[in-house]
Amino acid sequence: MSRLLLAPCPRLRPRDAVDAIALFVLRILILLTLWAFIGVAVWAILRERRMRPAIHPCAATLIRLGAEGQIAQGAGSRYPLGSSTMVWIGRDPNCVVRIDNEFVSLQHARIIWQAEQQAWWIEDLDSHNGIQVNEARVMRSELNDADIINIGGVQFRFDTNPPTP
Repeated sequence: MSRLLLAPCPRLRPRDAVDAIALFVLRILILLTLWAFIGVAVWAILRERRMRPAIHPCAATLIRLGAEGQIAQGAGSRYPLGSSTMVWIGRDPNCVVRIDNEFVSLQHARIIWQAEQQAWWIEDLDSHNGIQVNEARVMRSELNDADIINIGGVQFRFDTNPPTP
């Protein structure tokens, strides 16, 4: 037993020492890379949080108009925009504002909240028939209270202060 305790340690050959040092350096580099990745991920998350608008989009409603500019009655005639910063308009069943009309593209337009400008905007998504705001064809336009939007022959009124029913 005393032989085992007093036995000399085997000497490392020069090649083994270099391998041990290289392995140690590799482990350190892997740890540094991992910490750098975690740091970048945390920085990106914090940056995204700061970029989110602190102010909730102002309440607005898109109201479908019927014949002679009268407010259409029934389901699908009012679309509140305050709960989302982007609202899709088109024939696609997944669109928030669904228009079942042959002159409307699947994803025809979208209404977005621009936090920097504190305003709602409408954008044409390269549709064939385009969009009109107050009878002027536009690709992108800021929306103001009582603007009339025409999409494929269907009219909407944009209200920022919708009346309570």
